[in-house]
Amino acid sequence: MKIEQRNISKENMQNNGDVRYDYTCWRPGGNDTALILGEPPLDRKSINDEIMKQYSNQVEQVGFVYVDESGTLNLQMAGGEFCGNATRSASYMSLEGKSGIIPIKVSGVKDLLVAGVTENGEAFAQMPIYPDIDKVKFVKDDYVVEMEGIKHRVTFKNPKTSSPEDLKKLSLQMLKENGLDKGLASGVIWVSEKNGQLRIDPVVYVRNIDTCFYETACGSGTTALGQVLALKSGGSIKEIPILQPSGEIIKVSIELGLDGFSLAKIQGPIKQLAEGTLVLEKNRDPYRIESVLTSEQLDLYFDQKGLGQLYAEVFGNSPYWEYFSPAEIKIFFEEYLTQGIILLALKESDLLAFASAIPLANESSLLSMAQQAAIPIDNSTYIAELGVRVESRRKKIGLTLMEELLARLPTNMNAFLRTVKGNEPAIKLYQGLGFEIIPGLEQNVTRPRTNLNVSKTDTRIFMIRSI
Repeated sequence: MKIEQRNISKENMQNNGDVRYDYTCWRPGGNDTALILGEPPLDRKSINDEIMKQYSNQVEQVGFVYVDESGTLNLQMAGGEFCGNATRSASYMSLEGKSGIIPIKVSGVKDLLVAGVTENGEAFAQMPIYPDIDKVKFVKDDYVVEMEGIKHRVTFKNPKTSSPEDLKKLSLQMLKENGLDKGLASGVIWVSEKNGQLRIDPVVYVRNIDTCFYETACGSGTTALGQVLALKSGGSIKEIPILQPSGEIIKVSIELGLDGFSLAKIQGPIKQLAEGTLVLEKNRDPYRIESVLTSEQLDLYFDQKGLGQLYAEVFGNSPYWEYFSPAEIKIFFEEYLTQGIILLALKESDLLAFASAIPLANESSLLSMAQQAAIPIDNSTYIAELGVRVESRRKKIGLTLMEELLARLPTNMNAFLRTVKGNEPAIKLYQGLGFEIIPGLEQNVTRPRTNLNVSKTDTRIFMIRSI
């Protein structure tokens, strides 16, 4: 994946005060992380807050990933802190999940770190520890572990509460007792053991963006515990599995010798959750455009977001009046997922619109029409769907969705679509995107109708543009 922002209608967006941020979401050990592609803006906090709002606080941290003029991969967290799991995510994304090693510059850390992907597909990251063992101090029956960019208080005490909210309050109080809340980032790492398995319950506070999370996983907290374990054992430890609140494991390795600590590393499985674009438009509510990447995601949107119902509503009313069964609609989208692209526009948990495209060669019902118009089949994409919820129309959502869909198509490609003859709003939208009506090319479509007063057959026209 290219670590850069795409320029989509850049001049138009600047004139209107509109901004779009491409992003990806990852699950490193359960610690859901959003990475914005491109150099960070001055106001990182507002982007951080909006991403977290869009994902209903599922995302626990936001970073900005870019490649600088020297060709070095950079990760700048929204609060300027260091984050090990975000570092693992950025390196995995940069390497496209393939085994390898990459240097990375991370906020809160002075020197380059090394991160990458192991032969078995686990993402790993070097952690920014200090060599001096005095950076791990025993304070009031706990350990305070200082790393570059973050400090942790590691405690083996029973917190006497299982409530995340109560644990956050207790942890903040403990951080303030030691003045740890004054640094860029700090945390309390609650350690427990059951049947020989170590587990952490991490609470992390980031000062600059004023966030406090009971984290589902914590790379730096795992490392802090690893340093304590190494000191207790009097030597190095290797790939010790630490159970995270998510139920997943992060393994920690610490090299400890006579001269102190020389290396710390965390590693473990990682999973991509989402990929999309955050859309910020002047005088309009923010929303996101998300790619559907897996059948698991598609099922979620059908079961919880009402994608099938929205499709039936859009095409069951004017100007189409077409009836589609739920089974038909699901089959359509399963084909789009395996053969092409599906994009959804969402405002937080609300589904606003959908669009899809597949190779024209895979749309057998239109091949004769394309051949009639001398359209090169193997070099064309069919824009199969565009639908916008009634309440979301006339807000540029359909236009933005189409721009994003076209931007994801290969270059030197033709985009081919059809719409109902006389559907002026749709025709205007497409013409504004550079599509032209193909003269004389029409198709009669016969479908069951939701309105019995409407003919079962209507006429479609075709439009085309080059990418």
